[in-house]
Amino acid sequence: MATSGKITTSLVVQFNDPEGGGGEGRYLSAEIDGREDGLNQGDTNFVLGSSPGFLVFKSSGLTYSMKQTDGSIANMGSVSVEVTETVTFADSNEASLQKPPSGAVTWVALGAGGGGNFLVEGTKVTVAGGAKIFGIYEATYRTTADAYRLTSATAKAVLILITSIS
Repeated sequence: MATSGKITTSLVVQFNDPEGGGGEGRYLSAEIDGREDGLNQGDTNFVLGSSPGFLVFKSSGLTYSMKQTDGSIANMGSVSVEVTETVTFADSNEASLQKPPSGAVTWVALGAGGGGNFLVEGTKVTVAGGAKIFGIYEATYRTTADAYRLTSATAKAVLILITSIS
């Protein structure tokens, strides 16, 4: 006997090219928009016929192209997204953020053994002065994403390939 119901999965892939221009590397990632006030109103599970929205995060100056196996992709413009994440330094003077911030980063020590003045370039975080620290920090910042919606898909699964051009 067959059972009906929704089966879902999701995947976030982040690409970072540490040798990219400007010293900060190049960054490109995409994810389903799971924000409560976002394109999908917090929903990350979709049925056939849905038009899911997704976000593309990239480093400044990076351009990209997309292609998909079914349906069409509609550009929904750019959106500002607030990100809060945990950043750890394990006797290190470098760490990384999940996405490139588009402004200042606010830091809160959750368990820190020194440091606290950070330089951010792209997704790379460096302790000012180069000292190695041992600690956990909460970083809050805004980042900009390009918003898209997959429409008119008739297949049960769709692959979207996003490739950097520059």
